[in-house]
Amino acid sequence: MGHAALRTSGSMDAKKRIVSDFFDNDARFWKDVYEEGPHFTYLAAHEMKRRLKVAVESFVALNRSQRARVLDAGCGAGELSRTVAELGHDVFCMDLANEMLFTAREKVSENGFRPVLMQGDIEHLPFEDESLDTVFSLGVLQYLPTDEKAVGEIGRVLKKDGLAIISLPNMTRMSVFLDAYYLKRIMDYVRIKKLKWKSDGTAQPDSLATNTAFANRKYTYGRLNQAFVRARLVETARASIGFGPFLFLGRSIFSMEADKRISDRLEGALERFAPLKYLANRWVITLRKR
Repeated sequence: MGHAALRTSGSMDAKKRIVSDFFDNDARFWKDVYEEGPHFTYLAAHEMKRRLKVAVESFVALNRSQRARVLDAGCGAGELSRTVAELGHDVFCMDLANEMLFTAREKVSENGFRPVLMQGDIEHLPFEDESLDTVFSLGVLQYLPTDEKAVGEIGRVLKKDGLAIISLPNMTRMSVFLDAYYLKRIMDYVRIKKLKWKSDGTAQPDSLATNTAFANRKYTYGRLNQAFVRARLVETARASIGFGPFLFLGRSIFSMEADKRISDRLEGALERFAPLKYLANRWVITLRKR
């Protein structure tokens, strides 16, 4: 028993500080998501628990180490870290946000586990080359300006045959194509990209398409393929998670419970109708280091 060790990093840049502050302020929400507190009724909370379950199942099925060294990069409230520790593995919990780390320490230490907790940055992982068996990164990459450095770092620290388990939000999710409001945003995005391509690259998108606080990017199905190749990561499995909410002009059509039922049924139909994978809300991607 006892307290888990907490290591802190040095300074972080201004953009990452904004992300850190955002999640510091949101730590209670993420704790509620996994403990079925007041915020568990949200469809997003339903998806987060599903994402966690799929990620752990993929790890259990494909992990080749009896006692793996596992990094949970962007550990959040610590639910994934606790689950992996309970399976008998050595866990490093890392997050930019101190409040998230305090929440994770409370969660993971409940049953006497002593993981190392560290405030850290996925673009500068404090590990030696080929020193980890698995790296989880669930819902992290989208908050970075670019992906290449983080994906490269994951590849660097993984041992040969190690696993990377990453989740990404989908740009072409079903709810976008069913709501005229979001279709307009897509058209604006395409128009702005075209204008920037024709200009000298300095044109700026208007406020409709800009997140002025920090990045929260979405991905197409194969967007990171080249980054994975450069990091020597080979995709071995991909699960599609969540559909909805179903909106019209930004307003819900169905109740939250109905949205959950529809989402679960669409997930169940993925094996029978493979193109649905392109329309899910997010993916959990499992990759192996060559």
